[in-house]
Amino acid sequence: MKFSAFKTSLALFTSLAFVVPCAVLAAPVPAGFAPGSLWISKTELVAGDSATFYTVVYDSSAGAIAGDAVFSLDGTTLGSKHFALTAGTTQILSLPWVATEGPHSVLATIENAGSTTPLAGRTTDTIALTVAPAPPPSPQVAAAEAAASGIASATPAVLAFTGTALGAVDSVRQSAIHSVQGALDGPSANPGQVLGVSTYRAPASASSSNSWKQFGGGGLGASAGSAWKGFLTGLLFVLTNDWLFWLSLALTVYIVLRLILLVFRERRRR
Repeated sequence: MKFSAFKTSLALFTSLAFVVPCAVLAAPVPAGFAPGSLWISKTELVAGDSATFYTVVYDSSAGAIAGDAVFSLDGTTLGSKHFALTAGTTQILSLPWVATEGPHSVLATIENAGSTTPLAGRTTDTIALTVAPAPPPSPQVAAAEAAASGIASATPAVLAFTGTALGAVDSVRQSAIHSVQGALDGPSANPGQVLGVSTYRAPASASSSNSWKQFGGGGLGASAGSAWKGFLTGLLFVLTNDWLFWLSLALTVYIVLRLILLVFRERRRR
């Protein structure tokens, strides 16, 4: 009888020794998501609005925990945030979102915290929200968008035309550079003939040449030739200098357009 009671006591003690540790080990660790700890920065949203989801994780256990808070939107992973907590600490996690039209449901779960670490709050409550459609643009915005679209579509044609025009102008410029350079490097004019100017062709005889010089013709020809050469040198400098050439061309075009505008105004007044 006493032996039977001893066996019963031993069996009960063995059972308690096995069940109690298992129950302790199976008890959730007081850590994870705080109850109801999922919210959004805006409650009224339209498509295209920027919003942020927030949640709080805590650790009231005696040890450290770490893991990933995974945010899910309509059953699809929206993003995740890693956390690492020491005993007795909390952390706020956030994830930005650009709202899309329609009804949505959002929740967050803890992953990668270790399969041997049962947490008290592995999943947040699910929040439901509805995003309204974006309002139609105002007439001013619609006009601006249409103008921008028109400019964008016309830009290739404008660029092509501008490139062709600039190429033609530069081709003429290069031809002018060669012509002016050739005029400067060519044979010098005789005293009675200036480059590009027909004055007086001196006879080949020395007497005629001496007679021409007596009247000052040689001095006039040399002065005109020097002036013409100086003009060609200055013109060549402008043609070969990119900044001076395009600035001079722009100034010339501006002056011509102003003159044309003045002429039209005078005609209207009359």
